[in-house]
Amino acid sequence: MLKNTPFDIETSSRQKIILIILGVFLALILIETGLRLRGFIILSLQERRNRFSLMQRGAYRIMCLGESTTIGQYPRFLENMLNQRNIGIKFSVID
Repeated sequence: MLKNTPFDIETSSRQKIILIILGVFLALILIETGLRLRGFIILSLQERRNRFSLMQRGAYRIMCLGESTTIGQYPRFLENMLNQRNIGIKFSVID
């Protein structure tokens, strides 16, 4: 006579479907978590590179592209407003 072991348990079709759905759901959660973590790491590295670049060059350049409403209008106000904040970075706005 053979004794029943935990491996001899048969699963019904309903249990198999539930296990498959839970597996897919868990896989999607793991993929989403991995992608968000990767994005956070890439963003942090880019921010570090930007800060290092600003320390070396001393000025942060912003280029304004547009039509006649851009030329001689808001770029100079933008530059003045950003430089008045005194956050340790010099801004240069290119018209």
